[in-house]
Amino acid sequence: MARLTSVQRILAEFGPGLRLRPPAPIEALSRLGKEIGTEIPPSLAELLAFTNGLSVSDVLNIASVEEMWWHGDAGVLAIHSWGNGDWDMLAIRHPSIPAGSIAFANHSPHVLVPIERSLEAWLLEAAREIGELGTLLHPF
Repeated sequence: MARLTSVQRILAEFGPGLRLRPPAPIEALSRLGKEIGTEIPPSLAELLAFTNGLSVSDVLNIASVEEMWWHGDAGVLAIHSWGNGDWDMLAIRHPSIPAGSIAFANHSPHVLVPIERSLEAWLLEAAREIGELGTLLHPF
């Protein structure tokens, strides 16, 4: 039996509302790596190799690799839309937000507030909120 990765263990925390997609195509991952100009961060690469986006009870929708939006001038990758113009972004080459951190973008990738130290921490917090409250709270 294959050992679960850390991302797979975290995804199990979401429970029965979790809807996965097939893994991201290798070609799409390669295109994303070229677009961002560096290796895809390991936690995101692990997530996309397992599921190319996901949803949890229509409360949390993580974009597929094809839906992710690279903001090269800000050094961040949009991974989750709030549906109102706000996004959660993965810092990759941001000048002041550590790589791998998650930041909230208030309608612009240039108006960022760090909200979690890593993709894994963000996913765990999202699982906790959804499990306890039945929803994901908007950060601000």
